[in-house]
Amino acid sequence: MKSYKWVYPPLLLIVLFVPLMQLVFGFSREQPLVGVEYGAERPKLSFKKWFNGEFQGEFEKWFNQSFGFRSSLIKTNNQVYYSLFKESGFGGEGIIVGKEGQLFGKQYIDNYMQYMPPVSDFNHISKYLKTVQILLNKRGINFIVLITPTKPSIYPEYIPQRYRVKKHYEENFNYTSFIQSLKSEDINIVDGQSFLLDKKEEGHPLFPQGGLHWNGLGAYFVAEQLLKKMDELSNDSISQISLESISEDNNPMGADKDLVDLMNLWVKPDKYVSVTPHIKTTSISSNLYKPKVLLEGGSFNYQLMGIFQSNQIFSEQVFFNYYNHSLTYSDEVASPEFIEINSLDWDKDVFDKDFIILEINLLYITDKIEDLGSGFVIDLLNKLTDSNNATKH
Repeated sequence: MKSYKWVYPPLLLIVLFVPLMQLVFGFSREQPLVGVEYGAERPKLSFKKWFNGEFQGEFEKWFNQSFGFRSSLIKTNNQVYYSLFKESGFGGEGIIVGKEGQLFGKQYIDNYMQYMPPVSDFNHISKYLKTVQILLNKRGINFIVLITPTKPSIYPEYIPQRYRVKKHYEENFNYTSFIQSLKSEDINIVDGQSFLLDKKEEGHPLFPQGGLHWNGLGAYFVAEQLLKKMDELSNDSISQISLESISEDNNPMGADKDLVDLMNLWVKPDKYVSVTPHIKTTSISSNLYKPKVLLEGGSFNYQLMGIFQSNQIFSEQVFFNYYNHSLTYSDEVASPEFIEINSLDWDKDVFDKDFIILEINLLYITDKIEDLGSGFVIDLLNKLTDSNNATKH
């Protein structure tokens, strides 16, 4: 019987060199991976960079993002992990498969389970925010702190058991302490975490099975409470919203399947085509006062802004996304675009608003003033007090 062992070495070499050939010649077009990737440029070789090691580091970073068939190999790796072990190939980096197939962001589980020691005192934060509220009120601007929940904080029962055997402190302790501290200073609060826990008992899902953020229904309940708070604080009546209907299907779209998409599988599991509520809303007394509003916060705001925009609640709605990019909605602008915030005309861009809303997700509750609103709050107070301190924008 002939031996064909001699075939293995050249076959192995072919397998190893195919990705390199793809990198050089690009003979096959690949589908891009889902998710944010920061492309690294191919480094230029220089005598200095070679001998100080800078070139090697830059080349490694570029090659790791550019080698041939990268997306296909990553998808294959992820598919093997999921098909054999019901685990995400991104498990170590961010996506956790929970009980009954619920997907979670790992950092959100870590935050809710509070593996790190809790913050002992938020009093300096609440006093700082109280000062901001008072100074804004003197300018005729209402200030509201909006607390948004996370999926583990609303559905902790789906967190995998292995995360409950680790040492952790009291779950969600920071949230409870933070809320108590804000209330002690009489700061205007809309507590989305508390509202959604109450609504959870009504039976409709408030977070999608395959998504990171709340669904449209979860966002609606918080938007409704936010508008009630704004109406309470305003001298003029503000239009409210009502829920006309809820329909359900098994066709999640967009943010309702963002974690499923980020798993980057060849074959997406059918069970993530789960019950998805779709809402229809309407405004009540739409001829009422329409204020100008500035929201500063993160990605949980997109659903809120969509609800407000579709019902034309505000005359102008500006969103500072992590205080890095600006998004403006108005009656005339249906499809806004992000604009990088390089500088601000504070009188025009901030202090001409009727409401400033600071959205703080449970993940970003902090005892560091400089981190509040990604630096927005400390800049805001500096401008309110005519401070000459340097600001981010």
